[in-house]
Amino acid sequence: MLFQLLQDALRELGLPLTRDGTLQGGAPTAGDSYTAMCICVLGSPLPYLSLLLEAGTVSPGDALLCLSPTWLSCRPSPPSTLLLVHRAVSFDLGGRTQLLTFDPPRQVTYFLPCAPWADQIQEVTRELDCPMGGSADLFQFWGDTLNARIALQRGGLCCPPTLAVVLSPLPDKLNYGGDEAGVCIVEVTDFMKEEEEERVRKAVQSFLESAVVQRSGKVVLKSSRAQWPGRAGIPVRFLDQKNLEAVWAGLCSLLPLLEKGEAALLEAYCPTLTRGARVRLQSWEGYQDANIPAPELSMKICAVVTRSPQDVPLLYKLVCRVGVSDSPLSHRDSLPQSLDTALREWGFSDPSFCLSVRRLLSQTAQRCLRVVMDTEAGLSPEQRGGIAAQTDLIGVDMLLCLSNGSAELTPVVLGLHSWQCLQSCALGTAAMTGKDERGEAESPGSLLHTPLTRSQRHLLRGKSVLVIGAGRISKKFVWESARDYGLKIFLVESDPSHFAAGLVSRFLAMDVTDHQQDEEHCARICAWLSQNDLQPDGCLCFWDDCIVLASLICQHLGLRGPPPEAVQTSKEKSRTHLHLLGLSSSSQDVGRSVPLLFPSPRIYAVPCAHVESAADIQKVVTDGEIGDGSIKLRFPAIMKLEYGAGAVGVKRVDSLSESLAHLEKIAGDLREETDYPGIGLGWGNAMTLMEYIGGTEHDVDVVIFDGRLEGAFVSDNGPTRVPGFTETAAQMPTGLPRDKEAQLIEAAYRCCLGCGLRDGVFNVEMKMTPSGPKLIEINARMGGFYLRDWIREIFGVDILFCAFLIACGLAPRLPPQRLPALCHLTGVMCVVSQHLHALRTTASPPVLRELHRRGVLRLCEMEEELIAGEYEEPYCNVGVRAERPQDARLSLLTLSQALGIDSPHYPVSYFLSHFK
Repeated sequence: MLFQLLQDALRELGLPLTRDGTLQGGAPTAGDSYTAMCICVLGSPLPYLSLLLEAGTVSPGDALLCLSPTWLSCRPSPPSTLLLVHRAVSFDLGGRTQLLTFDPPRQVTYFLPCAPWADQIQEVTRELDCPMGGSADLFQFWGDTLNARIALQRGGLCCPPTLAVVLSPLPDKLNYGGDEAGVCIVEVTDFMKEEEEERVRKAVQSFLESAVVQRSGKVVLKSSRAQWPGRAGIPVRFLDQKNLEAVWAGLCSLLPLLEKGEAALLEAYCPTLTRGARVRLQSWEGYQDANIPAPELSMKICAVVTRSPQDVPLLYKLVCRVGVSDSPLSHRDSLPQSLDTALREWGFSDPSFCLSVRRLLSQTAQRCLRVVMDTEAGLSPEQRGGIAAQTDLIGVDMLLCLSNGSAELTPVVLGLHSWQCLQSCALGTAAMTGKDERGEAESPGSLLHTPLTRSQRHLLRGKSVLVIGAGRISKKFVWESARDYGLKIFLVESDPSHFAAGLVSRFLAMDVTDHQQDEEHCARICAWLSQNDLQPDGCLCFWDDCIVLASLICQHLGLRGPPPEAVQTSKEKSRTHLHLLGLSSSSQDVGRSVPLLFPSPRIYAVPCAHVESAADIQKVVTDGEIGDGSIKLRFPAIMKLEYGAGAVGVKRVDSLSESLAHLEKIAGDLREETDYPGIGLGWGNAMTLMEYIGGTEHDVDVVIFDGRLEGAFVSDNGPTRVPGFTETAAQMPTGLPRDKEAQLIEAAYRCCLGCGLRDGVFNVEMKMTPSGPKLIEINARMGGFYLRDWIREIFGVDILFCAFLIACGLAPRLPPQRLPALCHLTGVMCVVSQHLHALRTTASPPVLRELHRRGVLRLCEMEEELIAGEYEEPYCNVGVRAERPQDARLSLLTLSQALGIDSPHYPVSYFLSHFK
């Protein structure tokens, strides 16, 4: 029956019917592919069909629907239990589905049980080791309107005033009191007894005579019973508040239908926002017969909220339902429409008003999930129904009402109806999305972000990773996060007394600063692994100096990662551009490293040259030619260290004489690693002479697995302090229009592919010029400074986690759409040469850390010592979080002035002026 139900649902959605793969022997065919990840739904296809279809797009073949408990089995794996799938309907691209059998069975990495089987496997799920997006206990608990209403009102949310007549015994999860805020609870054991009946009748009469109920004029009679597909529902009724006998008769007819622990709810009717008066400019007296009075209407808002991987509530979708106000408005009997459309038809067309209403409703729905998370945090694993069981999404039904005696809009929460709201929102299309502050369509959320992340964390736990180079204090988060992921880290570091030595599983102190010896270093590290019987599942590097060595080790051990040739191409800045400029779509040796589709990555490259001497510069400038002579380099230009980092030694030059002078200065000041550790001098002090390009500067952090773009995040950089190029300010998300943002992402992705970078998390520095994106350089490792923290805070994506996944050969599946931003962050860099006094007084590290702890700012520390010099990198970044970008910029400017960061010589207002 459930299989036919799935076919009927697919047919209604215009999708192909399920192919029966069991007719060809039952096993997946050669064309079928799936990863180690397995998201499994057990039960009816209706509640989570939208989730399964989205999963088929993001990770084809990894979302399975089991229609019977017999398709599953359990295998003890002390101290927990593995859940295995033997047969299931798999979901693929384009909504295609097929019935398959798996031999060997697939191990479930994320489990969602639902009706009608959730109760039957409840004892099994309690011991599962895999993450669960719910359980029979949690579904029953939150689906019960009384439970949800009490928890929500304890959390400060507004619900209708309610009288609850509960059939004994009372559920014990919430420790009910006799009277909760807004809810009066009457427990009955035997309603047939005269004294029980009289007690309930008095409570009903008292409720009807209360001031708040008298103002409403009507009451709503309903059951608290949780509703699931296939379970009989009890109709909701509207009754006259003044007719005690009718209300009593309705209650008496409802109570015999309830089961123990369920309640009959009598609640005050909450009139919704009324329609505004329509202004007619002409009476049209000849058509008066056509002016039929419109019925009084009511509006119900339905929202779906998901939990982010960082336990932050995220709005997935929000739609409205409209119907006549004299009868209950149900999910089944009404069509969804966008909030903007509903408000416009109600007579409210001001965009700012609509935006504020959307924000109010979104915040209310998100607060509901926060209450759910906080409540579940206080429950035991037995009460939650499983060791790893938690609620990852909810549906919220709300009314938009006017507060008593005022014109203040107040959302009133009716209950948490997850599967009904999910079905309602699944019907919504892009036309139902709202507008953001820029007037553009809001980015849709994703149902899969947390299921994917929890699945991947489950797969990553217990794996071992070899990390080359520990970096400075700015990389401290790597070791803390690795422990949180359950990883074993084997660290190779030149400094034997590095603080990270005590934070990892195994530590090898070995001097790897001379990168001319990387082949020998690779051999020694691999020998150390063999001697100690260490077999890492992955190898990677977060420190720019060591990226080539890490790629050599990956190649030697057969681990996933970018090949050494690709890393060497990106490490040498001029070689990156010259390589891309030399690409041609007509080349016979395109292979796997060059994108096949237009445009060619060569359009993003900039004329440049590798220079080691004055003669090299004179040759380039005099001849004016690069490579085969078809490309010319013109002034103004940029000179930078060929293998440098942190913009140390970067300078704009406007003539041959300036170029020669800067080369001579660098040759004298920055010769070897000891002159400035950590900026790449172990590779030499050769320089790149690159044509200067105008425009705005941006960072694009891309996540690529097997040549496929899994995710990308764009930030904006402020103007630098010419003639230097040390970063000053940044903001995220980008203020660019969506099409310009897409151009930057495409450019960064294609430049990585053009250089052969097909696996990893890479940081690409770009400029957006009037003619489109241009490449500055590619960092063949994860973005540094504040980027990981900001991306995680704004989009809920941890690029460090993605880097570990890729290194271990696991695809970091991210939602396909641009995730909606949870906030906006704007930050400013502090440099010792300009902020020494402030960093010792008003903005000292202890002061900044305390403000960070209190949430006033976000601090990213990059250096440990306050040392000023001609060549320097930023000491720290001070960022501010806000809901709107203009608010973040204003708060940062105010904070910078208070802390002494802003000054005439370091004008923060100017650095922020380029942001939109």
